[in-house]
Amino acid sequence: MSEHRVRSRSWYWIGALPLVVALWVVAAAWMVGIIVVVPEAYASVEAAVYLPAVAFGVPAVGVYLAFPIAAYLDTRAIRNATDATLLGMARNTPLLATAPLLATAVDVVLVYGLVALFESRGPPLSSGSPRGGVLLGAAVVGGTALAILYVRARRGVVVMPSGFREWRAEFRENERV
Repeated sequence: MSEHRVRSRSWYWIGALPLVVALWVVAAAWMVGIIVVVPEAYASVEAAVYLPAVAFGVPAVGVYLAFPIAAYLDTRAIRNATDATLLGMARNTPLLATAPLLATAVDVVLVYGLVALFESRGPPLSSGSPRGGVLLGAAVVGGTALAILYVRARRGVVVMPSGFREWRAEFRENERV
């Protein structure tokens, strides 16, 4: 673990991505559980997946689209640091340099999957072409894995807040950590 600090809060957007996906998975599992346990619900499992997807869809797409920008801003802040040891560690971590490009590729797959999903005729899961769902699934899994790997790689190079007091201090300019 490093002892170097960088004044960048962009990584919070990257850390939010797995949280939004986890909320969607928990909400979808809860809905499926309700449908299985309560037969009077008169809903399909497909509806149990789509209802949370609609509820968390706009925030998730927003966080996914912010991912490449946040990764670029965060890696730029790390590159602009004046500490030679920090720059050496950042150069030895290739994920920090390639994350903005990989996140852009994830966003392209995500947007293409959304377009393909809404272009299909009828309910997307019962239509003949599952291309949109497969692309969305790949983008969600790939983007979530990339976000987790990025935060772990960043933790090896830069000190990150480990508790509430450190987070509070990070958001206050005059307070020392």
